[in-house]
Amino acid sequence: MKVGILDQQFSQLAEIESDRVREVLAREKTVVEVEGKETTPSQLLERLGFSRAHLSSRVGDLSGGQRRRLQLLLVLLSECNVMILDEPSNDVDLDMLAAIEDLLDSWPTTLIVVSHDRYLLERATDQQYAILGGSLRHVPGGVDEYLQLRDQQFTPSAAPGAAANQRL
Repeated sequence: MKVGILDQQFSQLAEIESDRVREVLAREKTVVEVEGKETTPSQLLERLGFSRAHLSSRVGDLSGGQRRRLQLLLVLLSECNVMILDEPSNDVDLDMLAAIEDLLDSWPTTLIVVSHDRYLLERATDQQYAILGGSLRHVPGGVDEYLQLRDQQFTPSAAPGAAANQRL
């Protein structure tokens, strides 16, 4: 199993801050299959909102959203079969979020997504799990079921003694 991680701190990009984006891409594989078609990393990056002019930029000079998209691209190119994505929608605008959702929705790998973005969770994943009461629980009803279970957990009638736990 090969795990790829997209974290909130851009730790994957720390070592390449002074490199230009084109130099980073040159070290990656030359072709990747996306939705049954061969695509270059540059084409994939363009799909994520980078222009050709951005290829000359140093990684350290990119905006937060550009760094997030480059970081995602590097995880995708790593050929991992499990991706852990910690808040992948941070620092991206709605158009880029839609592009990321499209890409993740069709990417052939197992995704573990930690996000506050309900739409992303439900679009990019087939099954949702939540941590409730300190345990991991499958929520086949998705975010709606999670919210219902969470609300039940914090109501006085949810369990004996629950009202005592809610006092300030």
